[in-house]
Amino acid sequence: MLSVWSWVGIILTVYGLIVTGAGIYYIANPETITVLHRLNPSLWWGAITVVAGVLLLLAGRSGKEE
Repeated sequence: MLSVWSWVGIILTVYGLIVTGAGIYYIANPETITVLHRLNPSLWWGAITVVAGVLLLLAGRSGKEE
């Protein structure tokens, strides 16, 4: 059985990959120009979410060893 940390890590990693993919798509095909278009917030938040998800996956995995 997976721990709660693992489930949350899986969900955050999947969401982060989706948001990062959308950020990459919007860099390649900009539909509208917004105030923050140069900062690419979807790309940054997607990457941060992926990192957080991987950290939670590692936290859930380390709990199984005990």
